[in-house]
Amino acid sequence: AQLYPKVARPVLFRIYQNTGEATEVRVAAFYALMKTNPPAQLLQRIAQFTNDDLNPQVISAVQSAIKTAAYNQKVPTQLAKNAQAAVNLLNPKVMPIQYSKKNIRSYYNQQLNLGYKQAFSYIGSDDGFLPSNIFYAFRPQFGGFNRKSFGFAAMSSSLDALTDLLEDQYSDAPSSSSHRSQKQPQQQGPWSFEKINNMLHIQPSEQEQVEASLTVSTLVGKRFFAIDNHTVEQLPQMFKKAAASLRSGENFNYTKMANTFTLNVAFPTAMGLTFTFSLQIPTLLY
Repeated sequence: AQLYPKVARPVLFRIYQNTGEATEVRVAAFYALMKTNPPAQLLQRIAQFTNDDLNPQVISAVQSAIKTAAYNQKVPTQLAKNAQAAVNLLNPKVMPIQYSKKNIRSYYNQQLNLGYKQAFSYIGSDDGFLPSNIFYAFRPQFGGFNRKSFGFAAMSSSLDALTDLLEDQYSDAPSSSSHRSQKQPQQQGPWSFEKINNMLHIQPSEQEQVEASLTVSTLVGKRFFAIDNHTVEQLPQMFKKAAASLRSGENFNYTKMANTFTLNVAFPTAMGLTFTFSLQIPTLLY
């Protein structure tokens, strides 16, 4: 979206405008569309469409993104001017905070020649108050140069199922065992759920696999973590193993080298040879 905005912009707009598409896909397509620096005509068309759209998640995402892009920019940018031209066409209905939101903010101090750009967004969940997908990106600016950005992205198929699975793993063992022992006589009664299912020949639906992912972008690069039921079930054992290693006094070292800033400048000279200048600022992380 950032490298080839003219190619990605019409594709993302069609995905966003397709009301039959999944809510998460439409919201994610609009978030990516905002990275292409859309023109004022396109933002006005999107803002006007919020009055006809029936999906509150998509409406909330469009409202928050255009409003913050129009008013949260300390330095006037082309995106801010385009958003200001479309903000009055938005649906005036105030959407609750549990719906999808996107916050775009930038700041730049000309005297110190310092600034930053940040974007925080999330996609609301259908099975809970908390969002199912969270995205954050921060890019500092020093001396007019954009430094490496860092952020994270957390996504889950069902946040409610993931929290229930985590609660089952980290609940108090004695209380949970006593709770199961209290439920066991009730389940063995003449009208227990199991016996009723057998009498009516009901096939219980299998529990869906919980899927989640976490992407972290730092100075040393990007790290991707995939999470499912088996990963969550192994977390208590991993913590016990780590605690045992700390009690035994095990030593470990974590050292990384990262380039926080890289600059390459090349231009021709009068002799016909290319002048090349390279600058790298290494950083030791330990």
